[in-house]
Amino acid sequence: MSLESRIKRAATMVLTLMLVMLIIAIGEYLQPLQDLDTFLREHASLTRALQAVAIGMAILGTLALAGAQFLPEPRPPAGLSRAELEAHSPPMEYAEAAEGGSREFEGAASFAAVKQAWRLRSWRYARKWRILFFMMGGAFLLSVGLFGLICVIAPPGIKLLFGGALLYALVRIGWGFAQA
Repeated sequence: MSLESRIKRAATMVLTLMLVMLIIAIGEYLQPLQDLDTFLREHASLTRALQAVAIGMAILGTLALAGAQFLPEPRPPAGLSRAELEAHSPPMEYAEAAEGGSREFEGAASFAAVKQAWRLRSWRYARKWRILFFMMGGAFLLSVGLFGLICVIAPPGIKLLFGGALLYALVRIGWGFAQA
């Protein structure tokens, strides 16, 4: 790595840290976030309930991500073979291997292929799509659960940072699907 690229990388890191610190500082002074923080501190039972929901979502998401590989092979509808179903399924880079007693899944699909697979209900008949959709649901639950937990228990500046990051990620994913 050249000196110039190291300097650019360091400058990018410093600017990113400055932006994060600025967002946290702004969050500490925003009245609505201060009011939310005060409300949550005053209503401990609500805070505990929100924490329980967020932790539950995170645990469920983790189990879905970890357990997706154990989903059974779906049965094809009567009259259709596996080859015919695969021919009608959207393309996906997919590999499943068993090495030394452990199973491994690798898959990649574009937003357009995921939308098409959902419309065609490929998850009902193709294991690769069933696994992908199950894992996507698990990743969503895990992300919202963890970010939600942080937004419940953190001070106002951190709430703004993590809430904004979650909102940004959800908007970008939604935008990607809308454009596909």
